[in-house]
Order: sequence, then structure tokens, then C-alpha cells
Amino acid sequence: MSKFFRFLIILEILLLCPFVIGAKEAGECLRTPFSSLLEQQIQKKELVRQNPGMGRLPFMRFYFPNNNVQEKPGFWDRFEGCDTDVLIRAYAIYLYNMYISAAAYQEDIPSALTVDYLGVLDGFSRCANGFHAEKSVSFYRKHRPEIQAILKQFFAQHHLPVYQENNSVNEKRDEAFLNVLEKTFKVGGKNPAYRVLGKTRLEGTPSEEDRVLLENLLKRSLAIGNNQVIYFEQREAFGPELDTPLAHREARTQTTCRQVNDECAACSYFFGREMCQTIASKHRNWGFSRLYQITARPMKSGLKSSSGTDYFILANGQRSEAWDYHTATLVILNLDGKYTPYIVDKFLAGQKPISPNAWFKKFATSQTAFVITPYQRKKEIEERFEVKSK
Repeated sequence: MSKFFRFLIILEILLLCPFVIGAKEAGECLRTPFSSLLEQQIQKKELVRQNPGMGRLPFMRFYFPNNNVQEKPGFWDRFEGCDTDVLIRAYAIYLYNMYISAAAYQEDIPSALTVDYLGVLDGFSRCANGFHAEKSVSFYRKHRPEIQAILKQFFAQHHLPVYQENNSVNEKRDEAFLNVLEKTFKVGGKNPAYRVLGKTRLEGTPSEEDRVLLENLLKRSLAIGNNQVIYFEQREAFGPELDTPLAHREARTQTTCRQVNDECAACSYFFGREMCQTIASKHRNWGFSRLYQITARPMKSGLKSSSGTDYFILANGQRSEAWDYHTATLVILNLDGKYTPYIVDKFLAGQKPISPNAWFKKFATSQTAFVITPYQRKKEIEERFEVKSK
């Protein structure tokens, strides 16, 4: 790159990021020569300019839906948490997808991790027992050479500007993205979630072909789920009626079961399984479709509807019981070369897929966090299903 061209890039950064007295209060701009070059290249794509929320997806790292059943995590996986090598790659995926998304939105550093940045957390879904997101910067500093080496490969694979390792300016931007992760809301302390702040950029142009496909998949999964139950086991400490030191060291296990179609997480799981099996068995162009489970979680206590109540109006017009959480399926189809997002939710939307923005409107979003993870078939879940007749 010529010195004159570098000068133009730096001049553009200064114009975009005016450093004035009191800049710390206004927020420090962390655009870099690399991020500006990346933004220029991403913005050349018409799909990005027309619909940045969907147009950024072709550049991002993601997991295509597959029909493989994951084995149960071993004892050490559960005890120790996420394997270091898995976590290193997950952080590289996070940083890469953050760079791409910010470039598509022509933003510096987001103030919060919103669903507009869907996909940046995908790599962490491989951590069976969650991870310590609040230690992201320290983990990055400890494993920076490995993370940056993978990051450089990601940009090269998409023929994007060269990411420079051991560059203090780039490292400062990397850490700014990680600070966003550190401060985001975490479910159970180990599962970072997205927020919804107003209307999201997860929108597209629905098609009749997409609608018919998703409706048929849901009908088939509901037909299968109608004949199966799911078992739950809960360990409960003995109550105060046996108020002795010995009793409090013991626990009892209570097993209950519910019909699959009456349990939102199980119903969503069956739909995802049906879609994965269809993708694996049918020779058709699925493009680069995405499949996610999306779970709404209260940030304090009890899930609240948009009306502020602790119940929701179901698709059949009835009132729900109070929910501690609610799970549905987020599908981003790409059958026609364009990305279109849909929510499939038998409880709140019936058998018709709806837009993410329509679905988010059903929740008190200021009090809700959304855990969105790539759909995975898991042996430990499927072992809990049983045919009714058995």
C-alpha cells in the first residue's frame, strides 16, 4: 500500500473519529486503518448496502445445519468447562464476526450486544458448560498469538484486507469488542445473551416458498411430537419438615414427563431435528441457511410480556401460565440467494412463521435477554424422549 493511500485512510479515520477535549466522556473512537479498509470493501456489496443485517451474513463464519447427534460431554468437560483450543477458536470467530458486522453497519464499537450482531456468539456454543465471558480480555491477552493467527486466516479466506498480527492499534480494537462481551448480560453467569433495543435489523422479504416449506416442516414435527413425551429429573433437597443437618446433605430426585408439543423447548427441538433431517435427505439448494434455537430469559424475575404481565396471549387466543423462559426457532433461509429470517413458534405464532421483529414485540424487551445458539442435535436430550405407548 502506498504512503499516500495510507495517509488518505488515516485522514478518513480522523474525520470519522474527531478527538476533542472531553473525548473520554463522548466515547473514544477505535476505528483503525484495517477496519476502515474492511468497511470500504464490505460496503461495495449491494446486498450489504440494501440490507446490512442480512447482507453481512455471506462474509461471516457460521455452522450449517447438520443431522449429526453430539455425544454427551464427558466428566472433565462438565467439570472444567470449555476446552482451551475450542475457546481460542470461539474467540477468533467472535472477533471476526464483530469486525464484519460493524463494517456492514458502518459502526465503531457497539454500546451493547444486540440481536443485530446475531452470529458473533456462535463459536461459544461449542462450550458444553459455558465459559467465563467476564474474563475475555485476560484470556485474549494470554492467547493473543493463537487467536490473531486464526483471525488472520479468516479474513484471508474471504479475500478481505490483511489483518496484521502484533499490531497495537488492532489489538486495542480487538479488546474493545471483547469489552462488549464482558459487560453483556449472562444467563447463569456463563451464557452471554443478546439484547433487543427497539426495531432490529433482522428483517427480509418473506416468500411464499419459504412459508410453505416451514409450515410443512412444523406440521411434520408436531405430528411426531404428538406421540412422544419428554422426561425431566429434578433433584430437590429435603424440606424444612426434616430440619436436621443430615437431611440437608441429602437430596431426592423427582421425575416428571410432559407431552413434547406442550413443552416449548422440546417442541422447538423436534422442529429443528425435522429440518436437519430434511436438509440431509433432500437434494435441493439450501444455500447458506442458518438454524438457531432462541430462548427468551428474564433479566431479573419472571418472563414478562410486552403488556408487562407475567402471562402471554397464545396463538389460539388463550392465556399462558407464567413462564420462566420461552424457546422458539429462528430460521434464516437462503433458498433464493437472499437471506430472510423467520421465527417458528407453535405457542405464540401458531403454524405460520413470523418475522423476528413481530416475535420480539411480544416480550418486554427491556427486561428480557435472548440466548441464541446454533441448533445442535444432542444425545443427552434425545435420550429424554419416549414414545407414549412405552
